[in-house]
Amino acid sequence: MPFFGRKFTTSKLPKRKKIPFHSEVRIPENSEEPIKIKLGSLESTFVDGEWKPEPNIELFKENAYLKEVSTHLKEENNLLRMKIEILIDMLTEVTWDFDQRKGVAFYKEGERI
Repeated sequence: MPFFGRKFTTSKLPKRKKIPFHSEVRIPENSEEPIKIKLGSLESTFVDGEWKPEPNIELFKENAYLKEVSTHLKEENNLLRMKIEILIDMLTEVTWDFDQRKGVAFYKEGERI
């Protein structure tokens, strides 16, 4: 009398039906054309294992605008650095002047005593 009888064996599942897959666009396998994709206003092609953007007038305009903003911000940053250097020089001069006056005041107080 076996301990493990037929009640522990699993029943065989029926084979699944094959569902034919049909894509909406047929691409020939031996196609020499590169793959192109368009996302919004950006268009790219897949060449030699890399996605390369296509030239676009809107991109050129945006790049020119960003370069202009970048140069403006660099000039503003340089101006602010110059202002900070001038303020540090002024603060150094005032601190030195204050220390000189404080030293003279201590010296005069020492003479009186």
